[in-house]
Amino acid sequence: QTLLRLEKLDDCEKVLRKLLQTSPDEGRDWSALGNVLYQKERFAEAVDAFSRAISLSGEVEFHVQRAAAC
Repeated sequence: QTLLRLEKLDDCEKVLRKLLQTSPDEGRDWSALGNVLYQKERFAEAVDAFSRAISLSGEVEFHVQRAAAC
């Protein structure tokens, strides 16, 4: 079950990174990437993604809630 979950997280990460290549200023996609990275226990990268999301969108509360939900 853990492997299945990791495979889905890997797929999610790939999709989000492709989206961010074409739309790098989309704060909500950065936030979603932060969630995926957090779930994969890549915490430093997750913090970077959440920081980017906040700087782009200014929706601090939204992104903090998403991070806390992980």
